[in-house]
Amino acid sequence: MRLALHHQTTTGRILLFLSGATLLALYGASLNLAPVDFATVTGLYVAAVFIAFQVTSYIFFRQAPTWPILIGGMLIVSGAIVIYAGQK
Repeated sequence: MRLALHHQTTTGRILLFLSGATLLALYGASLNLAPVDFATVTGLYVAAVFIAFQVTSYIFFRQAPTWPILIGGMLIVSGAIVIYAGQK
C-alpha cells in the first residue's frame, strides 16, 4: 500500500493497490482458517507481522531497524513463543 501511495503512474498505483488488497484478503482467510486456537494464532501472527514488516521495511525502503525496535521485537517474538509453548 505504501508503494501504491507514492507510485508515479495511475496504472502502477491501481496494480499495487489490488496486490495489497489481495494479500490482505489471503492473510485474513489464512488467519481464520488456521487449525489452532484463535488466541494462539493471534500471538503467532503478531510476531510474524513484526518480522515481515521489518524485512519489508529494509528491502523496499532501506530502513534498518534501530536497537529499540530490535529489542522490542525480541520481546514480541519471545511472547509468541511463550503463548505457543503454553498451548501444548
